[in-house]
Amino acid sequence: MAKSLRSKWKRKMRAIRRQKNAPKELDKLKKILSSSTIKDVVMSEENCQIKSMPIKPPVSKPKKSEQDADLEMEVEMKRDKKTMMDENGQFPVWMNGRKIKKMTKKKKKGKVGKRKLLAW
Repeated sequence: MAKSLRSKWKRKMRAIRRQKNAPKELDKLKKILSSSTIKDVVMSEENCQIKSMPIKPPVSKPKKSEQDADLEMEVEMKRDKKTMMDENGQFPVWMNGRKIKKMTKKKKKGKVGKRKLLAW
C-alpha cells in the first residue's frame, strides 16, 4: 500500500517542510533548554547539527562541441495532432491507458462511417 501518487506527493512535501522548519525547531529547542532549570544538558554545535536530506540540484546537460553535433542524429518525431500517434502508430509514452483506449475507440468509430444502402 502507500504507493499511490497522492501518498508519494504528501511524503515528498513533508520532507521539504521538515527541512524548511528544522532551523526554527533547533532554535526553539536551544531556547527552551537555556531557559529551563536543567543545567546538566550540554549544548554544543556538534550535538545540534541538523540531519536532513539535501535537495538535489537540477541536472544540467553538458555543452556540446562541434564534433558531438556532427555525430548527433537529427530525428524528429512527427505526431498527428488529432490522433496523437506518430508515424509508427504509437501513442506518446506519457499518455495514460484510458486516454489511449478512448482514442482507439474514436479511430475505429470514424473508420466505419456511412454505409451505402442497397436499393431493391
